[in-house]
Amino acid sequence: MFGDDVEIYKGISSADDVTLLDNDLNAMVNWCNLNSMTINQGKSHVVNCLVNAVVYQYSIGEVVIFSIDSIRDLGIVFDNQLRFEK
Repeated sequence: MFGDDVEIYKGISSADDVTLLDNDLNAMVNWCNLNSMTINQGKSHVVNCLVNAVVYQYSIGEVVIFSIDSIRDLGIVFDNQLRFEK
């Protein structure tokens, strides 16, 4: 079983927000493991949006989720400045 296109969003303005998002990510990973669902780590990404974003290296288990500058979401490509030009 696979959970396609699962997304987690959180406004990050402090180290506390980073911890909360990291906890949410870990809770999602644990839920998937308990329910025999697989997360495709190779298709998992972080997009840090807007200026002055607090940057943190998130991971799924031991695998780092790499940060990218733009992503396709429901057929629409947006970048880390929330522009929809592509």
